[in-house]
Amino acid sequence: MKRTKKILAMLLAFTMILGMALTASAETSIPSKEDKLKISATNIEEAGVTVTAYQIVEANYTPKGFTGFSWAAGCGFAATKEVFANGALNLSDTEIATLTSKISSLNSFEMEKDTTTATTYISKNELEAGTYMILVTGSASTIYNPMIASVYYKVDGTGIATEVVSAKDKWSLETENAYAKSDKPSVDKVIVKADNTEVKGDDGAYNEEINFKVTGVIPSYSKQYTTVNYNIVDTLSTGLSFVSAEEDVIVKVGLDELTTEMVEAGDDTYSVTISGQTMTIAFASEYIKNNGLKAVEVTYVAKLNENAALNYNGNTNTVYAEYSNNPTNTTSKGKTPEVVTYHYTFGIDASLLGSTVTSELFKTDNGVIEEGATETTYTYLDGAEFTLTRTDAPADYTGKTVYTAITGAGGVKGDIQFKGLDAGTYTLVETKAPTGYQLDTTEHSVVITAEYNTDGTLESYSIVIDGKNDGTSTYVNNATDNKVDKVDEIGQTATSTLIKNTKLIALPSTGGIGTTIFTVGGCLIMIAAAALFLANRRREAR
Repeated sequence: MKRTKKILAMLLAFTMILGMALTASAETSIPSKEDKLKISATNIEEAGVTVTAYQIVEANYTPKGFTGFSWAAGCGFAATKEVFANGALNLSDTEIATLTSKISSLNSFEMEKDTTTATTYISKNELEAGTYMILVTGSASTIYNPMIASVYYKVDGTGIATEVVSAKDKWSLETENAYAKSDKPSVDKVIVKADNTEVKGDDGAYNEEINFKVTGVIPSYSKQYTTVNYNIVDTLSTGLSFVSAEEDVIVKVGLDELTTEMVEAGDDTYSVTISGQTMTIAFASEYIKNNGLKAVEVTYVAKLNENAALNYNGNTNTVYAEYSNNPTNTTSKGKTPEVVTYHYTFGIDASLLGSTVTSELFKTDNGVIEEGATETTYTYLDGAEFTLTRTDAPADYTGKTVYTAITGAGGVKGDIQFKGLDAGTYTLVETKAPTGYQLDTTEHSVVITAEYNTDGTLESYSIVIDGKNDGTSTYVNNATDNKVDKVDEIGQTATSTLIKNTKLIALPSTGGIGTTIFTVGGCLIMIAAAALFLANRRREAR
């Protein structure tokens, strides 16, 4: 009997303990505000951005459990507006756009980069059940559309529970994380040559027209962006000038060529503004939103002017696009990487890169070898006029083809300077001799060639005069960005060419007696004539 009582007492105690455990289990299974999980957003590739979650839907509870969702107070929606319709969040694109303008009224939660995944951000803290709008701001090169993520209850494997969930339900807490839809705008630019080949670097002469082509893609924006911008900004260095006026710039979107007539007719498309050295093509907000992901092509004409930098000092053309990158701030803009094209023009006896080049071409006399000397000494002559003529220019060539120079005009005695030359073949001839010297009508050949790096920068060029490499130099760049302003060294091989004149009193220059023989001969003839005249007079007198 005693043994039976002991067994019954043990069973009673076990039953009480089990009952307490079940009660505790039942209590912990009641949904409450303490139910929290972290949310995440993936496909955020750019470093240095700010990712923030804003709560737009919150869960409601009673002591018995979860009773449903309601809009967060800061949303400003009426209490009668349903949170969910047909199992999905009841938000139109317009309403999401409105929410992006009210983020200062919403509870915000910072997100941080997941150290295990390069493109994922997770909330720093676990978040209550509800729905969160995630915004990426501070991007320099990417457009991120607003994202939606949720922490929600799931009952018996069904979807988001929107009604009562209590302890008797077999529920779990889940997350629906976000995937960032993004667009990374970019632009490109090329020089279109006469044969329609496209290059990043080329050479030309003063006044030569250059055809430029800029390409890009209109960004794709979600409806949450109310007002958007997309501008192409193109800037010429001072050595280049616009030939195309604003109305002559050709803009194509997709297969359609937009015209100024369309703009004047009231179509909200784009505008072109040229101010100084900068041209801006600005597309209208609605046009951008209706034409996302369409290709853009801009073509226009510029020319080299007489302010153009010479030789390795390239004349650059820089383009980038700026665009809206924040749905909550219409003035915030991203910027694409700048794209640069390079245009070069050459000079005989001109600076290679901010330093004096060994002179290539001089006007001198025939020179003399002084007693005991081993080399000829030349006198450098000012005042001679030379004409340099391009002989291989195409029929439709727009650049300068005929140049004149006066020796010594550049401040170096006897120096012959020509600037603004295209690569090509030329003939050099003296058209006016220095005072006291005979004109030299010899034609001299000048050939200019250039080689380019793949990014368009000038690698090397040579000026060959009468078959001699009289201005060859090589671009040596130890910098990693290969820009024209980063040249560390220029290897140069230059041998001066001397174009010689002979003094009129000393002709011919081959060593003959020149005019002396004629002077002496004339005198002898006059003496002989006088002698004959006197002899005849004497005969007549007899």
